[in-house]
Parts: sequence; structure tokens; C-alpha cells
Amino acid sequence: MGVVDSCAKYFLFITNLLIFVLSCAVLGLGIWVLVDRSSFIDLLDETNASVPIYNSAVILILIVSISSIFISFFGCCGAYKESKCMLGTYFVLILGLLVLITVGAVIGMAQGVGKLSSPSWIPCLGMILAGALL
Repeated sequence: MGVVDSCAKYFLFITNLLIFVLSCAVLGLGIWVLVDRSSFIDLLDETNASVPIYNSAVILILIVSISSIFISFFGCCGAYKESKCMLGTYFVLILGLLVLITVGAVIGMAQGVGKLSSPSWIPCLGMILAGALL
């Protein structure tokens, strides 16, 4: 194994490890907001920040963080063990995520930013996800 291969392996491992740790932090924050909203809002009041918090947005953050943990696990372990199966799964998941982001961007541009600012579009996310994954 050459120097470039070794650098690529460790770069993929460290990048996915960082994403894994940050996703765990976001997951913890999302669970905290979902379970104990009042203490989180009290913390925001101390910093003079006003952020409207919707349950659907918190659930969406939880879903994204769990999927990021899942994807980065495959990338981290696949790079460390040099497993073709895990790296292949990682590639397919990242490719699916790219397709999902592209579909979301196209739908977002078609709907307009004004329509997406209201939380009423979030229940349609399940249909978008199901359509993109099929």
C-alpha cells in the first residue's frame, strides 16, 4: 500500500469519525429539545436568541442525525478495516443522500422559499423520502 492510499484511508477515517462525533452531539441536542423543551428555551432566553422551535423540525433533526451516524459508521469502519462491502454500502448511502439532496433542492426551488418557510410542508417529507428511495 502506497503513501497516497494510506493518506486517503486515514483521511476518510478521520473525516467520518468527526462526522460521527458531531452527529452524536446533534442527536443528544435533539433529544434534549424534544424531552425538556423548557430548559432549552430558558437557555436561549439567557443568550437573547429567539428561535421558534417546532416538534416536526426537531424530529427532522433527529432523523438526519441518526442517518448521519449510520452512514459515518460505515465509512469509518470500512476505511479502518478496508472492507469492500462496508465501503460499497457507504458509497451507495452517500449516493442516495446526494440524490435526496438534489430532489429536495429541485422541490424547494419549484415551491419557492416563501412556501417552505411555514412548517406545514414537513409532513410531506415522508412522501418525498419514499419517492426518492424507490
